[in-house]
Amino acid sequence: MAVLVNPAFAAQSELALRELQPAARAIGVQIQVLNAGTRQEIDAAFTTIGSDRPDALFVTSDTFFTSRRVQLVNLATRYAIPTAFPNRESAEIAG
Repeated sequence: MAVLVNPAFAAQSELALRELQPAARAIGVQIQVLNAGTRQEIDAAFTTIGSDRPDALFVTSDTFFTSRRVQLVNLATRYAIPTAFPNRESAEIAG
């Protein structure tokens, strides 16, 4: 499973990973952390997703990711990766 975090919000990213990592270990899932703090880095993260083909993507809670929700939803659709978004705004646009 890939996890998208914003390194500009290190404390929030670390908290999310502290919660995800033990849960993933408990069910035998490996986590691949992808960092993105710009529009271009989001594109690069999805290029990695396209080549590595994780089973799913979890987008951590972040105001930047909320502001880029259209880009994230479009890329998740293009790469056909099941994605969990942390907010209602993404779900409202088919995320």
